[in-house]
Amino acid sequence: MARSRDDNKRKAVMDSAVYLFSSKGYAATSIQDIVAHSGFSVGTVYNYFANKEELLTSLIEEGWEEFFVEIQEGVRTRKGESSFEYFYNILFDTVLENIDLASLLINEPLLYPKLEKIAGDIFGFFQENPDILPENVNKVMGFRYDKSLFYAAALGTIQAIKLAKRGFIDIEADILKASIGRIFINR
Repeated sequence: MARSRDDNKRKAVMDSAVYLFSSKGYAATSIQDIVAHSGFSVGTVYNYFANKEELLTSLIEEGWEEFFVEIQEGVRTRKGESSFEYFYNILFDTVLENIDLASLLINEPLLYPKLEKIAGDIFGFFQENPDILPENVNKVMGFRYDKSLFYAAALGTIQAIKLAKRGFIDIEADILKASIGRIFINR
């Protein structure tokens, strides 16, 4: 008979893992560290995840799938520049709220294939829906979709958000959001 699963416990284990993976690094974090931080038993952690790698993969895949569906639906219900502005705002706010996970994604080599998939999903979405991008973004991209420029902008933005949120640079996150937004959104 399968044990029942409690979604709140699973989420608490995942939250502990994100925090520890982000602060200590994936390799330096053990299942025992996650157990101690979450306050649950080893059995509880293994009830939800077979091993540390499955936990890491679940963090990224589940979070991305839910987020990307929300972006696609939200952008497609809007027209013109408001769709890109929606995309930008939800992406920035989600990264801000989940900075440990975003930081983990760009700093953990084991996750680079996942990062490539995520960037490819977003990049592909814009290629399939070019009318979403404001004219100034098309100018910045040189009227073609340059994947390397896309990566640089996304990774730089995540690092800037992390530094601002943690107080390492003297700027409020909302001012950073507005400043970066001016580059991409006609105002």
